[in-house]
Amino acid sequence: MLAAPVTLPLAGDLDILAPGLTIDGKEYRARLLDMSAVPRGVLGETVISATEESDAILSAIDIILHGYPVGRPH
Repeated sequence: MLAAPVTLPLAGDLDILAPGLTIDGKEYRARLLDMSAVPRGVLGETVISATEESDAILSAIDIILHGYPVGRPH
């Protein structure tokens, strides 16, 4: 399974590559550039869902994998 760490926001974060997540009213960032394969058993139980941020997460993954829209000619 692919997993991305979730951390507190850092100076210089770009929304497009580190989408914001709100967990228990506090702002975090999904570090999609730090995604890696992790055995499902290591992850444990789901504690929260990022379904509401799925569009931002998928857009970031598209940019990372395909360069869209950053690398695509207009």
